[in-house]
Amino acid sequence: MLPYSKRPKFKTAILTYFVFVTVLDVSFTLLFFDSGGYVDIKEKIFNSPLISPGQAEYVTILLNIFSGIMMIILPIVCTSSTAFYGFVCLYLVIFNRELRTQIQNVKENCDDYGSIIDNYLKICNIMESLEDCMCFSVFALVLYSVIGLFWMCYAVIFIFMEGYQYYLCAFIGQVFYSVVIGMVIFPASAANNASYAAKEAVRSLPGRIPKHYKKIKIILRRECKQRFALTLGRAYKIDKSLLLSILGVLMNYGILVATLGTVKGSDVK
Repeated sequence: MLPYSKRPKFKTAILTYFVFVTVLDVSFTLLFFDSGGYVDIKEKIFNSPLISPGQAEYVTILLNIFSGIMMIILPIVCTSSTAFYGFVCLYLVIFNRELRTQIQNVKENCDDYGSIIDNYLKICNIMESLEDCMCFSVFALVLYSVIGLFWMCYAVIFIFMEGYQYYLCAFIGQVFYSVVIGMVIFPASAANNASYAAKEAVRSLPGRIPKHYKKIKIILRRECKQRFALTLGRAYKIDKSLLLSILGVLMNYGILVATLGTVKGSDVK
């Protein structure tokens, strides 16, 4: 169970996440239908020689309906799935830290080592169930968000549109996709790190309770052989070197884009 002192903060974090993503979704939807990109698509439909004016009206209506449905369904799926996955991972982080603290404070004559090992196995079962149920779906959401983030960045850099709505819409889209990706990768990585630390603490139990050294060793060899880890968290292990590499890549791309803009401006002159 989550400690009572942390439950209000956790509920506030969940509510804040949903409110923030909902505001992003509503803002993106309102700006999208008024942006230059969407208006340009409708103008191309009406000016197309392959479609009559009457058919163009029906196509535009269908496009509005389809775009509206996609802008409602996809964010709901992304938000609910990533919120569930991310906050369950954060739960696991808290459980593992509480277990590690409990082990560090255990006394030498403690006889309740069985409940400690049982709690650790329950946490491992939760991680295994989360991995089995949501690994593929969450990976698909991350892949979808990476593609969306790439397209939004490409649209801002290489596609020129009049009006601020288009660029503001693209910026909100970048923030939304970044939040979706971060809500999966960072909690999963933190859960894996906390799980590893908890396992190391559990493996230290025989030395902390010499009275039951042999019994604890037998239980650990029988029950705690395999290390459970979330695939996405293992694939995207967050450490200082990775963050420095990301900053370096972003700086290189920024210099490249600035150079392309300078060369293009000199060619125009």
